Amino acid sequence: MERGFLAALYLPAFCGDSFLCRWLGVVCVLVLSFAVAWLLATLIYDYVNARGYEIPCQHFIGRTGTIALMTAGILVLGPWRRGLMGLVQINPLIMLLVLVDLLRPASRIPRGVLIGIAGGIKLTPLAFGLILLMRRDFKGVITLGISFFTTVMLGFILMPAEAKEFWFSALSDPSRVGNINFPDNISILGWLMHLGIPEGALLKILQYTLTLALLLGVAYLLPKLHSRRMVLSEISLNAFLMMMMSLISWSHHNIWLPLLMMTLWVDARPFLAYSRTWVRWVFYALTVVAAVGLAISPMNIAIRIHGSDQGLNDASAPALIVSSVPIICLFAAVMLWILTALIHRRHIATK
Repeated sequence: MERGFLAALYLPAFCGDSFLCRWLGVVCVLVLSFAVAWLLATLIYDYVNARGYEIPCQHFIGRTGTIALMTAGILVLGPWRRGLMGLVQINPLIMLLVLVDLLRPASRIPRGVLIGIAGGIKLTPLAFGLILLMRRDFKGVITLGISFFTTVMLGFILMPAEAKEFWFSALSDPSRVGNINFPDNISILGWLMHLGIPEGALLKILQYTLTLALLLGVAYLLPKLHSRRMVLSEISLNAFLMMMMSLISWSHHNIWLPLLMMTLWVDARPFLAYSRTWVRWVFYALTVVAAVGLAISPMNIAIRIHGSDQGLNDASAPALIVSSVPIICLFAAVMLWILTALIHRRHIATK
């Protein structure tokens, strides 16, 4: 649907038969992506400082220099590097719509309108409606639904054939975008299959159980975060939930990684303060392994072990398992945060 909806931009004839030349479209996407990376770095910098912490280098190179360095770091991370250099996808645009919608003041235009548009472009952002729901922002939920419906209808008007094929055929066929057991699939279903669990009842039980546990856990944690004004943690955890729930989430979809890593290191601390020392060390160890592995990218890890970038659809068991370790560690770290909040809820409630 992402490609189908955006194809509407190419209907008028400005450059041959297209509104935008292909190269110009690529340039526009890249420029927008760099701008979003800068915005993300700025948000992280200001948020970390507002929470009473500092970025290690900011004392020496100042705010602008630190943000510039962080932007460069974001762009070379596995998800951003592959998404921009190899595929030139619009995931940063989706991120921008979600961030603006959830961070802006909800004045005359209710929240949810931009998330609904993002959902019409690429279905998965609708998961961010959970934030509005847990805030009891029912006006925002309704606005999201209206905005999504309007965007879908626009797609049917501009591209009836493509829209019909997507909503009534392609949507129910996850294999249309590739092999679910491909090493680069970081969803719950993906890494369960990487671990060698065969298709069948056991796989479905584990998938649904883990997905439900994460969904309920994030839903429980969202109000706690909102009451502490940890809004970037709300967004990053919901983004993680979105990727885990999907049948296929390629690692380059995980452009939320810098935001999630920051919130794990900054906002999880108050919740972990009442835990035993070894629990905190396990949490930080899981976070480090996840950050390093996902920055390299699961596919690059699999290529190293497999010995080639050819034949990855039939990658060996060691390649599949090792490439899944980072995302499994990230899942474990998030669940440990949730469990800590549950176990120590009485102490946390008094803070």
